[in-house]
Amino acid sequence: MKAPDFRAAARHTPPQKLHLREPDEGDREQVMAYREEFLAISSRLDGTSALDKYDDFDQWLANIRKLKDPATTPAGFVPATQYLALDEQEHLVGMTNLRHHLNDYLLAYGGHIGYSVRPSERKNGYASQMLCMTLEKAKERGISKVRICCDHYNIASAKTIQSNGGVLEDEMFDSSDGMLTQRYWIENR
Repeated sequence: MKAPDFRAAARHTPPQKLHLREPDEGDREQVMAYREEFLAISSRLDGTSALDKYDDFDQWLANIRKLKDPATTPAGFVPATQYLALDEQEHLVGMTNLRHHLNDYLLAYGGHIGYSVRPSERKNGYASQMLCMTLEKAKERGISKVRICCDHYNIASAKTIQSNGGVLEDEMFDSSDGMLTQRYWIENR
């Protein structure tokens, strides 16, 4: 059986204003449908706190709650806040993740912010809105210089970062995934 082509099934509604909020128990159906849409096309789920590794919503929710609190953040990870990006009808359009500080790996290859836009919602300008809103959340946490990274081939993400003030510092090869990573800084004052 052929996997559904979610890009062809994009909603035909005009782009909408988004808002961010943290996930809760009532988001189970939307979050798991979001996950399935990415898995169906073998696309990476960036900025989702490893949602692709969880077939159980409750376990994922418990994990992101642990990650938010420095006292319960597992060794090797940094505290982070997970956000859902929802449109005016509360439809899940994207996800974004804000790391509260960086470890060596995140400084080199990941950055403070990760994000993804639902495949059926791409090309509506949502990534730029989501990044802008997440930068505001970073500012509220006192993060005045934001590291953000993307794969060299991801031209859409590079444009999103640049449109939000990102200045390319350099590119580094990430041996963990075999990708060339573009590393940006955004002055967030």
